[in-house]
Amino acid sequence: HGTLEAWARARGIPVSSGGRGAAYVVPAPDAEGARWVVRHFRRGGGVRWLGDRYLRGGHPRPFAELAASEAVRARGIETPRVVAAALYEGPVFYRADLVTECVEDAVPLAATLSDDAPDRPGPDAATAVAAALRLAERLAEAGVEHADLNAHNVLFRRSDEGRWTPVLLDLDRCRVGRRARSPARMRARLLRSLGKVMAEAGGTLDLDALARARAARLDPPGHGPDERS
Repeated sequence: HGTLEAWARARGIPVSSGGRGAAYVVPAPDAEGARWVVRHFRRGGGVRWLGDRYLRGGHPRPFAELAASEAVRARGIETPRVVAAALYEGPVFYRADLVTECVEDAVPLAATLSDDAPDRPGPDAATAVAAALRLAERLAEAGVEHADLNAHNVLFRRSDEGRWTPVLLDLDRCRVGRRARSPARMRARLLRSLGKVMAEAGGTLDLDALARARAARLDPPGHGPDERS
């Protein structure tokens, strides 16, 4: 159909993307060894029935994500750099694609929550959840509110120092302001998502205890501080 998604589907590797369908990892043209992720925008929640259609008017989603990505990165929050965006306009609706840099060898937060794979890569569940809760606090301190912080749009990559660092995805509905915000709404949404994923994966982590520990600026029992404590 002449879209970036169609181009990527023909030559890329499908991967999950923030819980909203597939994205595709493709080799970056003219960049040896580098890869991109091509994601088609799709609706979620109560408007999932609209599929990939967005009403024209206002600030289109891919350009909103580009602006939010630059603002969040400037505030010290790690998120993949946006490479390109495409908008396909119709009379009433538009559809859109986004291209970002690929976070190589990343582990989704959701993948850390199962007790069934002790040898899998990535941080242990308690460390990952504590770091994700701290990420919500860091976003709030930076004046950023992520509209859908969940277990699928936080990745972990190993830093040059060997530590697992959280990477934030899906910024198209982020609100970026100048003043600090309360992390309560982001934390609550994240904990609901974590609870759902853990119930499906059979995890046994005590999320309430971890949330109380983070709220009190304490480390979870038996674990060291996360990357910013």
